[in-house]
Amino acid sequence: MFMSGGKIHLIGLGPGDRALLTPAAAGALERCDVVVGYDGYIEQVRDLVEGKQVVSMPLGKEMERAAKAAELASAGMSVGVISSGDIGVYGMAGPVFEHLAANGWDGEHPKVEVVPAVSAAQAAASVLGAPLMQDFCAISLSDLMTPWETIRNGWTRRRMATS
Repeated sequence: MFMSGGKIHLIGLGPGDRALLTPAAAGALERCDVVVGYDGYIEQVRDLVEGKQVVSMPLGKEMERAAKAAELASAGMSVGVISSGDIGVYGMAGPVFEHLAANGWDGEHPKVEVVPAVSAAQAAASVLGAPLMQDFCAISLSDLMTPWETIRNGWTRRRMATS
């Protein structure tokens, strides 16, 4: 069960260029007591998290990062969870919400704020002059958190449904 008082800020860092870090993301980082993230993403914003508690974990520890963020927020802290791109597009928003839901989250405590960001797809499309329009869709083929069989079977079902 979670205690009241803490907050989780789900913060997208954008595609890596500091110029594409949104003011909302920078402001959310500023409001955090502690920042939880993948080692590489922590390094990207090291100067912005100076003086804060930092919990840095390697790639592949997404659920552990989610659990740590929930634990710290339950203790009353303001916790920033960071991901590259937009945190809700193949980022840490999913694992955090999944962890909260699996552990009896009431939707209120801790409070959760999702801070949107520029996704890598948006940035790349802009640089290439190839707008994401009418028939745009994105499908993750990463088997980091979803077994390859599940991905393949889902893709096959979608293709059959549109045939």
